[in-house]
Amino acid sequence: MLFAHPDIYSFPETHFFKLMLGIGEQETVGQRPREFKRRLRFLGYAMMVPFGIVDNRRKRKAWNNLGSLPSFDAATQNKSFFVRRNAKSFVAFVDAACISAGKQIWIEKTPEHLFCTKRIQRYIPDAIFVHLIRNGPDTVASLVDAGRRYPRSWGKESPLLIKLAVRRWNRALRESLLYQEDPRHYIVRYEELVSDPVRTLAGLCTFLRCEFDDNMVKHYSDRGGELIRESEHWKKDAVGPIRNTSNTKFKSIFDTEWQDYILRHIDQF
Repeated sequence: MLFAHPDIYSFPETHFFKLMLGIGEQETVGQRPREFKRRLRFLGYAMMVPFGIVDNRRKRKAWNNLGSLPSFDAATQNKSFFVRRNAKSFVAFVDAACISAGKQIWIEKTPEHLFCTKRIQRYIPDAIFVHLIRNGPDTVASLVDAGRRYPRSWGKESPLLIKLAVRRWNRALRESLLYQEDPRHYIVRYEELVSDPVRTLAGLCTFLRCEFDDNMVKHYSDRGGELIRESEHWKKDAVGPIRNTSNTKFKSIFDTEWQDYILRHIDQF
């Protein structure tokens, strides 16, 4: 919806800071057999992070993942082992693409960057953040549904998948709520966006210091596909009309026992 605004530029998820900082690796390290070398590598890098240093493997992955984006210039890649310098190079790269597109604002939307917030704020002081928070049980249902339909991409199976989805929601919600009083952060409730998109987006535009534009409501589905990589099959429904699916998927894919488990273990917002 924001991408449909004439002054806003966006692109598929870059995972840049997630890859650069190793976010997510701590979730899986040690959960697979014969991972001794991988655990040692992770622990070694964990000692480097407080000093703002990135190892060459993570840096290479972060920059290589930008290669499929439009206007990518390999010369922009920073050769430094310091995260701060790589972050500045990343901003310079996206700034150039945004200016080339004739836009004034750009938005990077990798969900896992939520867990990089403190470091992004440190390296990019003028960054601002939008938190889109959906009803917990519905979010868990969507995560589990995607995992079941695309197991090759998500790599997990139920019931482990359900428990991981609950843990992911709880961790993400707690992280977002850390910043609810921070003026650089803005929380949007998904249900409010569905029920009153004009008012919700108008408030968000005020935060972004731009004028509300009807295109965000009327024509957002026309260009949504540009924000999805070919490998992200589970996102194909995200470009359709916005709709209220509250509790629909939750009740259809979970039996009463799992519904009760989720409601007992999930944080409420």
